[in-house]
Amino acid sequence: MLLFGFEAAEAIALGVVLLSINSIYLALLHILFLGGVPWEIAAFTILGCVAGAQTAPLLARWTKEKLLKIIFACIAILDGCLFIYQFAIWSHK
Repeated sequence: MLLFGFEAAEAIALGVVLLSINSIYLALLHILFLGGVPWEIAAFTILGCVAGAQTAPLLARWTKEKLLKIIFACIAILDGCLFIYQFAIWSHK
């Protein structure tokens, strides 16, 4: 977002589209190949999505756009580092 100069609305829309595609794909994988959706995880995720959808517009109105981009970038980088760390640990087992 910062590198390509996306506006906040464009970045949010792109994020929603990509998240929707991934969610549908993973739900189909669970249903077709892994024996069903793990509802204990799905329920937690659904609650997080609802809470995030309610608080995000308020946060976006009260915070500067550049600060939101920096916060989102930091969260995305930390999330990616967590995935790499988990992969490194689980690949040795």
